[in-house]
Amino acid sequence: MQYVSVLIASLGVTTTQMYLTWPSPTISILKGDNSPLGEPISSEDSSWIVSIILLSGFPAAFTFHLTTARFCRKQVLHAASVTLFLPWFIIIFANHVAYIYAARILAGLLLGTTIITAAMYSSEIADPDIRGRLGTSYGVMKLSGSIIVLAVGPFVSYTVLAIVCAIVPFTLFCLLFFIPESPYSLVKKQRLDEAREAVIMLSGSKDDIEIDERVKTIVAFVHTAERPLGVKEVFSNWKYVKSMAIVITLVTFEYFGGFNAINSYQQEIIASSESDISPEVSSIVFGLIQIPAAILSAFLVDRLGRKVILYIGCTGCLIPLIAEGVYFYLEDYLKQDVSAISWLPTTGLVIFLISHAVHSSVPYILLGEFFNDKMKNVATTMFSSAGALAVFGVTKLLNL
Repeated sequence: MQYVSVLIASLGVTTTQMYLTWPSPTISILKGDNSPLGEPISSEDSSWIVSIILLSGFPAAFTFHLTTARFCRKQVLHAASVTLFLPWFIIIFANHVAYIYAARILAGLLLGTTIITAAMYSSEIADPDIRGRLGTSYGVMKLSGSIIVLAVGPFVSYTVLAIVCAIVPFTLFCLLFFIPESPYSLVKKQRLDEAREAVIMLSGSKDDIEIDERVKTIVAFVHTAERPLGVKEVFSNWKYVKSMAIVITLVTFEYFGGFNAINSYQQEIIASSESDISPEVSSIVFGLIQIPAAILSAFLVDRLGRKVILYIGCTGCLIPLIAEGVYFYLEDYLKQDVSAISWLPTTGLVIFLISHAVHSSVPYILLGEFFNDKMKNVATTMFSSAGALAVFGVTKLLNL
């Protein structure tokens, strides 16, 4: 039941990733003469479509801890599934770019909350000995959102793609009724009988003694948790400030690496490179190659250590980005003939995406390792807000 529950909760991450990848096959349609909006959008419009969803996530980061403190994990995911379904409904019937802006602003308000809540639910219901494997499933479900959009988007209409994307949050809403609530959330709400039932469902055990021991462990953990620290208390302690600086720097530089921008503009980047492989096929390949890289990372991150994985991943991202920059500088600004190296953008993107998949989870791992429960409210807020601003800046600046 733990595997099934994690997979269902991870559908929330799947749908958030679909929002972030949706512009890749869609921007070219909206820019075309047969735009479903009635007229082609401009490059400025497309940059706002890609980035505005990330900008709206910035204020939402400051309300996340209020939401998770007041409601149980499954309640938050249920509300998020409804909220993430509605923007697709707006997109389907949009006849002006302003409606797409509104839809993506609404979705952005819940993206960060959904991702973090699904991760918290998964970690709380999983036994320690299988938590790593479940974490891998979580990562694969995240990548599946991109793969669905990249595999379906180029071959169907604008409306059909939006309908396909809307199916995922609707499915999440329905399936959440069939999995238990996090027993930790229930204990915090003093709902001990329900917590016991949740433990029975998740463990599959009928041994009353074992069940009682598990419940006692959860109760002891919840009751011994210290009062969460406030912003002033965190920033008055150098140890906390140092930890915060490390994690925020990591997530900021990761997003400044441009993954979300490249992910949103994949097909346009490939098309402009005049590669022999079509943008539609290339984008599917790009989605698929990230899955084995993410699985490999799950095994290597503990064996090699966080720092080694960061060195490998960041170097693997740096080199192809430099190569991509040189290629497009030669083509667009120096007007040089680059047909002899037309393979470079596609190859560079493959290496970049594999390298990113290898190390992208490290900042999130360190977020959990660097900060105890009394710091997590402030740390998560700062982490999410810094990431939202960084990724918005990059995607808005990349105006294709």
